Amino acid sequence: MKRISGSSFMVLPVILASLATLTVAAAADVVTFFPGPVDTGVPAYARIERTPVDGKPLVHHDKDWAVIYFYRDPACVPVAFNLLDFVDAPKAFDCSMTVVGSSTWKNGPSPLEEVAFETVTYGTGKVPVWFVRWDALRAAIADNTLTMSELNDALFRLRGGVLKGTASFLKETLRPYVGPGVSGGVELEYTMTMVEARGLLEDGRTFDFQSFENFQTEKNDIESKTVTIIRFK
Repeated sequence: MKRISGSSFMVLPVILASLATLTVAAAADVVTFFPGPVDTGVPAYARIERTPVDGKPLVHHDKDWAVIYFYRDPACVPVAFNLLDFVDAPKAFDCSMTVVGSSTWKNGPSPLEEVAFETVTYGTGKVPVWFVRWDALRAAIADNTLTMSELNDALFRLRGGVLKGTASFLKETLRPYVGPGVSGGVELEYTMTMVEARGLLEDGRTFDFQSFENFQTEKNDIESKTVTIIRFK
């Protein structure tokens, strides 16, 4: 039998201590997967909302086009629901999801925490993506309202057009940061969004887009920045 040297015994506690540290670090975060019994996914239909800074409409866009991608089947969205409100709980849960993903929490989902510190979303291969002329959409949301009825309206199409497509690949990463609220609870201090997608339009062309956004509030000095690139081929 091979003899174990004294130096080996000296190293062993260091290794065990390192493994213990790694185990504690790994156990510190809680990961949930959606859709599932614990994490049902975001109670929203599509990625278009209002900024956490000033409440103005927020949508990914370049100088010509805005892009709206759907977390749930567009046919299931109530025609009169204001998409800028984003959340529609619990009604949205009745609509099938077009995405899957995971959320990472420091302690765990509600009631332990209201907001995950990172959510990564992947398309299932058939994510509906609508491209809307930015000038037409900007005019439509001037009244702080946007409904599916408006997006599907013939006059809206004549004003600029809506290109509908399907993303074969989509990845979205959200990293919000929350702090203590003024009157209790939590308050969003800043948020970062990264998204990339590619797929096929109904007219046979391909598309791809990438977008990066981060928004600050008065509580921090992070520079608000938005960069979106949309391409058709």
